[in-house]
Amino acid sequence: MNRYPRRFALLWVALAFFTSFFFTLVDGERPKIETHEDVIKSREKRRRQLENVLQNMKQKLEDHQSGKKPLSDRAVEQFQKKIRAYEHQIVELGREMDPEDIERILENGRRRRSSGASDEL
Repeated sequence: MNRYPRRFALLWVALAFFTSFFFTLVDGERPKIETHEDVIKSREKRRRQLENVLQNMKQKLEDHQSGKKPLSDRAVEQFQKKIRAYEHQIVELGREMDPEDIERILENGRRRRSSGASDEL
């Protein structure tokens, strides 16, 4: 039995997982989130990034379904779970935030900065 398709499927799953976190490292130091506009811009950027990751994952599932690049049953299941999770996150990031929510995020960011942690949303 040829093990390579399974290895490639696992590699794709790992690649998809790490791709979703790669964008946090690309720009080096993250900008400080200090204003309402910063919160909104950061959420929009995150939403766009998740949309790109989601599009790539859906393409890989389409490639699997068309027979171009087969995936294991487990990999397909993991992709489907991640797709549902990303779709939910995109919806949440697209909703309009209440001023109280934005202020809470800013306050949490100020606390993290004073303790030396990052400002990631």
